[in-house]
Amino acid sequence: MDDLELLCAEIPLQLSWSRPGVLAMSGEVPRLADKKRALGRAAALPGIKAIVDGVTVRPDRPLDDHTIREDLRDALLEDDLFRRCVLFEAQPDGSALLLLAPDEALGEVCYAVQDGIVTWSGAVADMVLKRLVHVMAWWVPGVRDVVDSLEVPDDGGEGLAAAVRLVHHRDPFLSADHLDVTVEEGVVVLSGQVATPEERRLAEDDAWAVWDVVEVVNRLDVAAGA
Repeated sequence: MDDLELLCAEIPLQLSWSRPGVLAMSGEVPRLADKKRALGRAAALPGIKAIVDGVTVRPDRPLDDHTIREDLRDALLEDDLFRRCVLFEAQPDGSALLLLAPDEALGEVCYAVQDGIVTWSGAVADMVLKRLVHVMAWWVPGVRDVVDSLEVPDDGGEGLAAAVRLVHHRDPFLSADHLDVTVEEGVVVLSGQVATPEERRLAEDDAWAVWDVVEVVNRLDVAAGA
């Protein structure tokens, strides 16, 4: 049995060679963590040069594209940081709806929604915004995948820990006051204490949703009596 057959036996996804050195992956998984871990394991196979990613995440509540588009629009327009960007929303007919156009913009961002998949395009000033748009989409109910084509100056991963901390503090369902984040080569380690088992799961899911995160080690303790 070769390496691909072994991986097929371990991961409940469809795997095939689309051309020499290029692995096509498709299927649906329960969590974003499952998707990222599967992609990471596949990328480590000998001879892999690229991966065609067709893996989606099963949403807790399947929703139509119109609802997802409206919910994402509301989230962006309510956010102080994204109100400082030129925002476009791609429409089903191929047109683009201009949502915001501030005088001094941090970037120009366009998003589209099709079959529950959010696609970002445009350019932003820094990796903070690029990482945040990724998370903003994953926070919207019904989203099955996020494709990020935003152009941005690379920070070499230096701001990754700060981005995860920022996301934790922006999550309205998470109390991050006693939560610590360290990062090494894309691996995020969470430590400290949270109030409930649900917050422990949320903190991990938030970290997985940040662009460039390749693994999350959850060492969070839950407060006694939770």
